[in-house]
Amino acid sequence: MLKDQVVMDSEVYVNLLMLAFKHVTTGKTKVFEIYHDPDTGETLDTFDYDQVKEVFDTFEVVGFNTIKFDNPLIAMALAGRTTEEIKRAADMIIVQGKWVSDVEKAFNFKTLKPKREIDLIEVKVGDCSLKTLGGRMHSKRMQDLPIPPEATITRQQLDELRLYCVNDLDTTIDLLKALDGPLKMRRDMMEAYPIGISFMSLSEGQIAEATIKHTAEKNLGRRIYKPKLTSNFSFGYEPASWLKFQTPLLQNVFDVVKNATFEVDEKSKIVIPKEILDLDIKIGDLGYTLAVGGLHSTEAHRTLYADDEYIIRDADIGSMYPVCMVVCGIEPQSYQGQFLEVFGDILKQRLQAKKDKNKVLADKLKLLCNSSYGRTGSKYSTFYDAEGMLRVTLTGQLTLLQLIEMFELCGIPVISANTDGVTCRFHRSKIALYDNIIKKFENLTGFEMEVVEYKSIHNASVNSYFAVKPDGSIKQKGPYSAPGLQKNPNGYICSIAVAEFLSKGTPVEDTIRSHTDFRDFVVVRNVTGGAVKGDTYLGKAVRWYYAKGETGIIQYKKNQNKVPLSLGAKPCMTLPDEFPDDVDHDKYLKMTKKILVDIGMLPQPPKLPRKNSKEFKQLLAEGKIEENEEGKYEWVEV
Repeated sequence: MLKDQVVMDSEVYVNLLMLAFKHVTTGKTKVFEIYHDPDTGETLDTFDYDQVKEVFDTFEVVGFNTIKFDNPLIAMALAGRTTEEIKRAADMIIVQGKWVSDVEKAFNFKTLKPKREIDLIEVKVGDCSLKTLGGRMHSKRMQDLPIPPEATITRQQLDELRLYCVNDLDTTIDLLKALDGPLKMRRDMMEAYPIGISFMSLSEGQIAEATIKHTAEKNLGRRIYKPKLTSNFSFGYEPASWLKFQTPLLQNVFDVVKNATFEVDEKSKIVIPKEILDLDIKIGDLGYTLAVGGLHSTEAHRTLYADDEYIIRDADIGSMYPVCMVVCGIEPQSYQGQFLEVFGDILKQRLQAKKDKNKVLADKLKLLCNSSYGRTGSKYSTFYDAEGMLRVTLTGQLTLLQLIEMFELCGIPVISANTDGVTCRFHRSKIALYDNIIKKFENLTGFEMEVVEYKSIHNASVNSYFAVKPDGSIKQKGPYSAPGLQKNPNGYICSIAVAEFLSKGTPVEDTIRSHTDFRDFVVVRNVTGGAVKGDTYLGKAVRWYYAKGETGIIQYKKNQNKVPLSLGAKPCMTLPDEFPDDVDHDKYLKMTKKILVDIGMLPQPPKLPRKNSKEFKQLLAEGKIEENEEGKYEWVEV
């Protein structure tokens, strides 16, 4: 963070425009308002043009969705427009989904922008609100807009809105701190690639495109534009030269893919043919599915160990999709050969940086490489190329199947495959054979493999697992991974307890009852339309923990339906200063045991006997099953 940064937020109503700034370092806050009292007709106007302009000219202004929302509305206020006009403009953006240019044309004004600004909505990854991000970052207070946006604000409500607006500023500062690494990366990238634009409010994909596009345009001597979109067109798959299969099963799969016709729908999305989705691919003990998102195996509820006889190794293809674009000569049509020249050079630099263990440079170049491929699926990008994107993904999937076949034919069983990696458990006598297959595969395809060893792997599914490494560290995937800006907290203490048990043998109950970081016990969930508990409105993003003696459920405001997993949930929209004494450790222990069942560490519980049967009544009388507050019966002990 910089010492000359301020965060900004605004609130818009038919009779109010509120603009608030907060200095990141000093905490000094300044609020500007244009307000019309609906009762008296009195006007309050503290919206000082010179002061706002000075902030915009002096500081690096940081906000959330400021470029597409706050900036144009502030410009309207500075141009003397009424709150009614500003509210209509806000509704055009939020309700009608109009662009800023549409609003500028409709109201005949030009947006005033800060000289230096960061819009964090593009820097963070994923599509979620500032409130949700506050929950993910464990911000002190989560608060939804306290007054409906269509309301007319009374004088008594002004203080409430000021508090809400300032709380959003605090959450924005939390987000600014959380994104310190990605923002530093952007400043470094601007030094490395001085192309005349700021990267500070761009996504990684936008940075990659801007950088490559700039160099390609310079080489071509002309502008590069987005391709003209056409819908409902079809094409076939052109396979990579190395793809050859030895078994009838995979030869048939290959034929089906080669002969399939792929279509692009009216939304410019690829439609996978039914004959591919229906493929029954069973190799060894595993089934596999092909999809746009990648190859996936179908294992579940399974725990496997390495021992004196057997070893577990995971082999990932480094930068699989970017490398595939280069080795197969796949590039967006708009670039006329320049994309591969520029992109290929960046990829070579990244792979060399990884070999040299230059992590800083490798990470910078990884941003450009991986994000470039992602943009090929965006119809708003000059990189858009539906046919090319599909060719890359299918080639990646078929290439993994080829590697799986090579392993299986040599007696090396595959236990998992996912997108760009294959995990095997095999006899230690075949380590040299395994290494030779990896080398042969690399020479055949041009890919480079990254191999790691596991002591054990514990799968709920292909995307949900714990993998213990020889040094005791643990890889956690899917719902078991740590929460962050891309993932809501969901009682992470349960994953911590399982990880401690798997790596150190610590009883899960010991971990749960001794853990004192309350943030690991909270759950954050997005609730469409907002949530209530009793008569209390909680908001569209809700935070809770499970508390002893807590009754009832959290409900959707619109239809009173239950918010999933909210039985026994106690809302905590404001984090407590100390660890609550009513945390229901038994509830978290039960959730943890459920994870152990899911990953095959505990046996699956038997099905409940038919309700009202003699056996059912007996189990109920013995206290082995019970009715929960939802009226459903479950085993007391997992």
